[in-house]
Amino acid sequence: MKIKVLLLGFIIILSNYAFADEKTDCSQLAQWQEYAKQGNSRAQFNMGLIYENGDCGIKKNYKLALFWYQKAANQGDWQAQYNLGYMYYYGQGVQQNYEVAAQWFTKAAKKDSVNSPNYLGLMYEKGLGVQQNYKTAVMWYRKSAEQGDANGQYNLGAMYYLGYGVEKNILKAIELAKKSAKQGNEKAQQSLKNLGKTW
Repeated sequence: MKIKVLLLGFIIILSNYAFADEKTDCSQLAQWQEYAKQGNSRAQFNMGLIYENGDCGIKKNYKLALFWYQKAANQGDWQAQYNLGYMYYYGQGVQQNYEVAAQWFTKAAKKDSVNSPNYLGLMYEKGLGVQQNYKTAVMWYRKSAEQGDANGQYNLGAMYYLGYGVEKNILKAIELAKKSAKQGNEKAQQSLKNLGKTW
C-alpha cells in the first residue's frame, strides 16, 4: 500500500513539472490529453497552446483553445489567465470583450505575468473595458516596466513625456525609452531618433 501511495505521489509531482515548458513537444501529446481530462492545469494550458497555434498535427481551433485555457485559468494558472485575456482582447474564438479581457489580465497580473500589466495599462489609458484612468494606467505600466517589459517601459515613458497620470518628466521619459529601445522596441527607437537621441 505504501508503495502505491508513494508512486502516486511521485506521478503527481512529475505531472506538475512535465508541462512547465511552453515549447510544444508533440511526443507528449497523448499524455497531455489524458492529464488535461483528469484536471491537470498545466496539461490543460498546453492543450490550449496546441489548439491556439495548430501544433502537433492538430488543426488550429480558437474555440477549443479557449475551452482548455478556461479550465486551466479557473484553477489559477496565470499563463492561461493571460492567454484568455489576450483572446478576449483580440476576439480570438470569442466575441471581443474588453471588460472580460481586463478581468483575466488583472488575475494574471497579480501573479507572475509580465505582459498582463502592460495590457492593463493600455486599457486604463484608452478606457477599453474599464473607466479611463491615467493614474491607474501609470501604475500598471510601472509594474510592467519594473519587470523588464520593453512595451511597459516605452508606454510608461510616453506617459511621463505627455504628463498623463504623472508629472511631466522628459528626462525620465527618455531614460525609459532608452531601456525599451535597447531591448529592440521599434517605437522607442523611432521616438528617440525623432528626439535626436541614441540608445
